[in-house]
Amino acid sequence: MKRKTNLGGQLKLANIGIGIALVLVFVVFTVMFAHDMRKGIMDSEMLKLESILEIGQKRINYWINQAAAGHVTTQDAQEAAIREISDFRYQDNYVWINDYTVKMLTNPTKKRGEDCSGVKDPDGITFYKDLTDEAIRTGKGVSHYHWVKPGQSTSKFFPKMSTAIKIEAWNWILATGVYTDSVDKKIHAILWSIIILVILSQVVFQGILVWLFNFIERTLGKSIDMIEDSEKSLTSVMSKLEDASHSLSVSTEEQAATVESIVSTVNETASMITKTDENTKYVAALSKDTRKSTENSNEEMKSLIDAMDKINNSNGEISKIIKVIDEIAFQTNILSLNAAVEAARAGEAGKGFAVVAEEVRNLAQRSAEAAKDTAQLIRSNEALYSNCNKIVDQVNTSITQISVDMGKVDSLIQEVAAATHEQEIGMHQLNNAVEHINVAMNENAKIANQTSGLSEELRVQTQRMAANVKKI
Repeated sequence: MKRKTNLGGQLKLANIGIGIALVLVFVVFTVMFAHDMRKGIMDSEMLKLESILEIGQKRINYWINQAAAGHVTTQDAQEAAIREISDFRYQDNYVWINDYTVKMLTNPTKKRGEDCSGVKDPDGITFYKDLTDEAIRTGKGVSHYHWVKPGQSTSKFFPKMSTAIKIEAWNWILATGVYTDSVDKKIHAILWSIIILVILSQVVFQGILVWLFNFIERTLGKSIDMIEDSEKSLTSVMSKLEDASHSLSVSTEEQAATVESIVSTVNETASMITKTDENTKYVAALSKDTRKSTENSNEEMKSLIDAMDKINNSNGEISKIIKVIDEIAFQTNILSLNAAVEAARAGEAGKGFAVVAEEVRNLAQRSAEAAKDTAQLIRSNEALYSNCNKIVDQVNTSITQISVDMGKVDSLIQEVAAATHEQEIGMHQLNNAVEHINVAMNENAKIANQTSGLSEELRVQTQRMAANVKKI
């Protein structure tokens, strides 16, 4: 009940505020309307004055043309024009003429020839002179001032607006004016009509607002009761939502930590597989080099066997040559013996030859011994060659088997390298997948935190709404 009473008071204050605002709007509108309306009326009065001057100007121009044509003298034409302007009356207003020196030629309130250049209104405006000067300068003059009305008290002044044009052929100023107090009276009458209409409209409008606010108060009271019930239900739901959001946030954070641990393990495993792949590639390269070196050694071993065969063949040739040398030494030894016998037979004459024969025999014996020694070395080399040939055959067989085994090892290493490379690719893909999962989990954690924050904020807003409703 208290809330409904507060609501009624607030609606009454709103009604008063709306009324004051409407009054202010009306005041501003009225001021603007009055200003625009007065300007429009003054412009209309000015058009009337300009029309009156246009008629007077046509009559003066008629007499100017008559004088110019020689039908009348200039003086007679001027007098005739002055008489016509003097008789020109409209709505208790008149038209006057003065010359450029502001001396009156016709004016029902002034004497003819009177100097009016110093005439002033109560505000000090020399309107006759101002009109004359402006008309001479621009062709048209306008002045706003205060002046007495004909036949009324000379101490009472009324607002007046006058305009003037110049008659250049005769150095005249043709002017007229109208009192504008009637304009203000018209505006005041219109404004009073508007005020009465607005007051009536305001009374009707305020009555409608009172009825409308009473209806709103009754309807809003029921709505407030419904809002209070909804607020209680919403508070309960928001509390449950906040608890669920908090649980989701904690669970998501734990999952994110687990995924980060998996990411770290996968990264380490990927690093180890990458290192193993590099080492496998290095071993594969070494295996290829070793296989190539083994094949080269096999070829070199074949070259060694060929060289040993050539050496063996050379030993056979050397043996033949040694046999020839041995036979030559034997024959030389026999020949030296025969020569010694013959030298002995020759006596004194053959002593020198006997010495030579002795030396030849010694050389033959030494050659025979050297040939024997060389033959013995060649036989020893042949035995060594036979042993070396067996060893080389065994080494060649081993190298050939090693080459075959290295080929198998190389094939296996290549298969291991290919498998390791595939594992590395798979590990990188797994790593990328885990990274995506990690990013998704982090986003889920952020969303969960935001949901929890939004739930808290919505709960606070619900409580604030409930507090605001209670203030109504």
